[in-house]
Amino acid sequence: MRREMTEAFRLQARVEARLEAAGVAAGDGIVVGVSGGADSVALLRLIAAAAPRRRLAPVAAHLHHGLRGEAADADAEFVAALCRELGVPLYLEREDVGAFARAHGMSVEEAGRALRRRLFDEVRRRTSARWLALGHHADDQAETLLLRLMRGAGLVGAGAMAEAAPDGTLRPLLAERRATLRAYLAAVGQPWREDATNALPDAERNRVRLGVLPALEAARPGSVAQLALSAARLRQDGDLLRAAVDALLPPAVADNGGPWRTVPWPLWRSASTALRAHLLRQAAWAVAGRYPPAPWTEAWARWPERRAARPDVGWVRVAAARDGAVLFPPTAPPAVPLPPGPRWRQALPGGAVLERRPASGEEAAKPAALRLGDGGAARAPAAGERVWSGRGAATARALLRAHGVPPPCRDGAWVVDGGEGPPWLPLGARDAVVAVDGEGRKWTLVWEAPPTFPTGGGWPGT
Repeated sequence: MRREMTEAFRLQARVEARLEAAGVAAGDGIVVGVSGGADSVALLRLIAAAAPRRRLAPVAAHLHHGLRGEAADADAEFVAALCRELGVPLYLEREDVGAFARAHGMSVEEAGRALRRRLFDEVRRRTSARWLALGHHADDQAETLLLRLMRGAGLVGAGAMAEAAPDGTLRPLLAERRATLRAYLAAVGQPWREDATNALPDAERNRVRLGVLPALEAARPGSVAQLALSAARLRQDGDLLRAAVDALLPPAVADNGGPWRTVPWPLWRSASTALRAHLLRQAAWAVAGRYPPAPWTEAWARWPERRAARPDVGWVRVAAARDGAVLFPPTAPPAVPLPPGPRWRQALPGGAVLERRPASGEEAAKPAALRLGDGGAARAPAAGERVWSGRGAATARALLRAHGVPPPCRDGAWVVDGGEGPPWLPLGARDAVVAVDGEGRKWTLVWEAPPTFPTGGGWPGT
């Protein structure tokens, strides 16, 4: 038992050293994802033990996924009791993962990951926690590496999971074996919950865990640890490649339609197909926070020389602008109701601002371009809708086309709908229009965005 406790203290010291190396400082909040399984329970105990010495503020988050009936209820009760014992606040959320999976066309595993991540992000926001700690270990890393290689991953994808990611996600156990964590729990007398579905060979990851990894370990002892080490080295190389490619690109631009990133034409034309694929990957990550699949990047890397095969992933678009190939998310901005009353200043998504103020001087002498009623809103233009702009009244599509906005990018436009008559379409980073209310009083609406559609056909600017 003495030897087991010595190993437990050594594990504690290694975890604390990794937290310190990641930049975790005194006073920092850490959200710990806890399922009730051995890995997350070990992580919670280790961080809770470090908290007094390191002056940390851990909180736990547990998702009751609604999939395993009484077993899931028992998991939640177990986690709640453990948190009470350790004096760690618990945030517990109940979700129907199966229903979410069906509604979003996902597998149950994907839906579970998405909902857990949503819960973790929400708890971080509510507690102002700087960090999120997850219980992935070396065996998980080896599984992930093999699964990605089986799916044809390249250098970046083969890097698998990061021990410390830029978004504040920490995996302090990533270099530890599963057996080490269970030995630690046994040494400190801590039980855990077993998820029976992990022993079923119906999921791909389970088949790798239950069959492939034991076979590799039997053929060459230490293989799992070496696979995890290979993943760490591949991640280092992938991070270097990402940084080098990212440095070639202009910064992403945030405007009223969401983030955009441009690959300048001189860079695009001089780049090899392989470099173009990486440029597209980095631009897509900047605007959407995810990497597109290899078939998408490989096909678009041959554009515009080959226009035939250009697959669609639904969450990122590519358009030709004067200065380069532009990548952007295709979502239109949501409708934002405008406040009633006299003067106001309304912030809109993407950094745009709309201000209403009394018209005076030359503004008051201008003809009204917009009837501003109580039901006003800033929203996306409808198909075929006629709108006002500095160029007169026409369909939003025609005005955007005349202003040099590429067709796929027109979803990023805003209109200001006054409730009566054609709405107003701002066509500049700063634009203004005179409006009249139901009592005949004139107001000036001032639009500001950083930037919106610039003049001269150079859309979008960088």
